[in-house]
Amino acid sequence: MAWTKENQDLSVSESVKIVPVCCMAPECIFSTTRNATDPTPFVCQYHKEVSKRFWPNVSRNIKEFIGYYNMAIEYSINRKFQRFEWKEIELLNEWAVNVGHPELAPKTITKPNGQTDYESCYSFGTRILAFFEKQLSTDLMREEKKNSMEQAIEKEKNDKINKTFGLIKSFDLAKKLQNQFSNPNQYEYPF
Repeated sequence: MAWTKENQDLSVSESVKIVPVCCMAPECIFSTTRNATDPTPFVCQYHKEVSKRFWPNVSRNIKEFIGYYNMAIEYSINRKFQRFEWKEIELLNEWAVNVGHPELAPKTITKPNGQTDYESCYSFGTRILAFFEKQLSTDLMREEKKNSMEQAIEKEKNDKINKTFGLIKSFDLAKKLQNQFSNPNQYEYPF
């Protein structure tokens, strides 16, 4: 068999090894899959939102509220296009009251023709996921990360301005030196 571009592409794609990679935050349970040759560390989206000093708090909150996450994934992804069954609505209403968050129960929707129905599984799942994400980190934690990022961006801008100003000064100095050597006068060269 002759060596062709198709054979080369096939052998390259077969040699790529995908491996599971855990979040680098201590005690975080989230992971992803990556190319084995990718050296960059993985940080889950929940830990990316806060400074490293808050990572233990976020990891603890993930463990505490992981049930909400699993429920949100089940309803928003696995049952995205389904409707609730009547018995299921009763159980979910009871569950919401028992966990102390009755606002998480499936919402009733009044249709334009006057009939009442319950929200879709997808919208219920996205509300549960939003609740989960809100429980992981406080606004203070996210705001501190945002402020530190803004400070880093501001510092980078100032560094660029300072480098540009320094470059302009060096061009001005070079021009002055060039003028000095191209127009010698008796004060610079007394001999």
